[in-house]
Amino acid sequence: MTLLLWLSIFPLKSSFDTGDVAVEGLYLFCALLSLLIIYKLDDARLVAGWFLFVYGLFVDFLDEFTHEPDFLSVYFEAFLTASGLLIIASGFYYHLREWEQTNEQLRYEISFKETLLDVMRHDLLNLANVVKGYSDLLSKTNPDPDTTRYLDKIRKGNDAQIKMIKDISELARLESVTAITFQEMDLSLILKEALNESAFLYHERNIQIINELEGAYPVHANNILKQAFVNILSNAAKYSPEGSSVRIYAEDVDAYWRINIADSGPGIADEDKVHIFKRFSRAHKGSTSGSGIGLAIVWHIILLHKGSVNVHDNPAGGSIFSLEIPKVNSEF
Repeated sequence: MTLLLWLSIFPLKSSFDTGDVAVEGLYLFCALLSLLIIYKLDDARLVAGWFLFVYGLFVDFLDEFTHEPDFLSVYFEAFLTASGLLIIASGFYYHLREWEQTNEQLRYEISFKETLLDVMRHDLLNLANVVKGYSDLLSKTNPDPDTTRYLDKIRKGNDAQIKMIKDISELARLESVTAITFQEMDLSLILKEALNESAFLYHERNIQIINELEGAYPVHANNILKQAFVNILSNAAKYSPEGSSVRIYAEDVDAYWRINIADSGPGIADEDKVHIFKRFSRAHKGSTSGSGIGLAIVWHIILLHKGSVNVHDNPAGGSIFSLEIPKVNSEF
């Protein structure tokens, strides 16, 4: 519309500099592309300012082809571009202020989170340990059966609280870590240590562990990898029925070792599989206690190892958790 109006009012030049036309045309084309990008920011101030700026460049571009008064070829172009740049500057200033306020809010929230975690790690954990100490002491005084039963409930509840405090602290620590140091380790030895830590759970529930790992499985790993296996093994013991079995086997998958832990539990619904590794998410409902933090810790540990973790159905019933860890000679 502007082009037709402009050409109908002002006469065309008999000749023009093709070099200047090419340069100003490229300049205008880049400015138009920038306008499309700024439009996606969904900020009316920036879009309006950049539109005026581009419009000024367009008038300057038409000046190469037509004869028009100086107030249009100079002053009007300058007014459009200067006004556009001023509006753009005010828009960016507004965004910078917003970003500063957001950063300030984030700093406050991070500080609050760290304070809360310190309270959990020290104050709440100390109180829980006091309860644990006195309940253990009372259990040694030969109490009557009812008192013994109550003390046992207090001890179990307190132990679950202590574990939750430690899990939340560990998850917060892992979420703040972006890189870890690696050394050559053997997955079979890491898994053996994790099995030793989880053995009491399997003994209590009379669950058989079928460990099919044989030989060495060299990987680049950090000592925290053991905690990932401990959490998966603990879940397998909690959710598998008494007298059942948990099978552990490995697969060679290109540049990864895949460690599979197959339990005999109730299984996990397909809609729960996609978010089971998120914080405070629990797919298993019912009487079994749990905070939903353990699998989030597993996910972060495996992520730091440049690996992956997923869950799928066990054909024999239950679930199979698969952890893939890069081999020692793989590039990652």
